[in-house]
Amino acid sequence: MSFVAFCSFLSYALIAAVTPGPNNILALSSVAAHGLRRSVPLLAGISAGFLAVMLLCGGAALVLARMLPGLAAWLVWPGALYILWLAWRMAAGGVGEEGGSGATGRPLGFWSGLALQFVNVKVLLCGLTALTSFVLPHAPDGPHVLGCALVFAALGVACNLLWAGAGGLLRETFRRHGRALNLLLAGLLAASVLQMFM
Repeated sequence: MSFVAFCSFLSYALIAAVTPGPNNILALSSVAAHGLRRSVPLLAGISAGFLAVMLLCGGAALVLARMLPGLAAWLVWPGALYILWLAWRMAAGGVGEEGGSGATGRPLGFWSGLALQFVNVKVLLCGLTALTSFVLPHAPDGPHVLGCALVFAALGVACNLLWAGAGGLLRETFRRHGRALNLLLAGLLAASVLQMFM
């Protein structure tokens, strides 16, 4: 894979990883509402799931691109429903498991963060797009595809932690204006669903 092709892939992956999406908004909201320590299981689930999905995208990119090009359109629906459910949970009472509000509820756990990755269409489509558009045309072999999938996963995890850090910085603001901010973040999360259909 040429240096120019890798830089193109890296640019796309970084932009996709740092922009607001379900993972980043959920990380910011959870850390702001519950603190970093209580949000670690959710962040770990998001990270593990993101890595798993990128590796699956790497393994399936060529097959999906050549044999099942219409599958990506069907993945939008379960992803949209799950993301809307997360937005509703956020608006209804923070990101608590027990329906609690703000910092008094339990934060979402590892399995919720992990499950989100398998229906998060942004992650699935960005991974498939990056690997089929930027990697396979230049390096259609396993090591290159796997290596680029790992690079994408590392960028995704790093950017998610960056958003979580922002949630920590905004924790006092969330304490004072938590309901309004949860509604705003839930709206942004729900709006990300609209982008999936455009």
